[in-house]
Amino acid sequence: MTPASTSPPTERVIFVEGVTDKHVVRHICIRNEIPLSFDIEETGGVQHLLGRMENEIKVSDREVVAFVLDANGDIVNQWDRVHDCLKEAGVTPPEGLASEGIIIAAKPGKPRVGVWLMPDNASPGELEDFVQKMIPERDPVWPFSKKYIADTKAHRKFKPQKTSRAELYAWLATRETPGKIGPAIRTRDLDTSGDLCFRFSEWIRELFG
Repeated sequence: MTPASTSPPTERVIFVEGVTDKHVVRHICIRNEIPLSFDIEETGGVQHLLGRMENEIKVSDREVVAFVLDANGDIVNQWDRVHDCLKEAGVTPPEGLASEGIIIAAKPGKPRVGVWLMPDNASPGELEDFVQKMIPERDPVWPFSKKYIADTKAHRKFKPQKTSRAELYAWLATRETPGKIGPAIRTRDLDTSGDLCFRFSEWIRELFG
């Protein structure tokens, strides 16, 4: 059963899967000087987020609502699920994804709706694949992080599709606040000026500007 929201409905809100996603969105906005004129609410996972999508779009007096979720292993299937949720909510979705994210204009009785499928609206993957793109190109630790994960192949317990996540957290283990993405953005160890992060930031600006 999908858990009920523990906070009152807001007029402008982004729903994300978990607390890490929430911190990433918040810190990117702060770094890129995007006014936090909206709430960011975690839902407890992708299934809960999808389960809430229809009702959250239908909340009375809502102006803007957006959903940030992982594509996971199959972006086509994930987009099909989102597409169906949007239609059930009375919103007309585009037929396909766009690299700059989805923004559906408001219409009478319906808010402006945004969708971003991590990492880039085109590839299978998750938040950590997005964050990997924020590691500076010549970062001295990154090659060692990747090698460490590669060298433990015979002993690892995670699935192959989680390799990118393992590499990222090996790198994060060397930061000022080990293992935390948000503080790595705040301290500028992660770069928010690259192409993918720029597109994500512009999607948020257009949604809530």
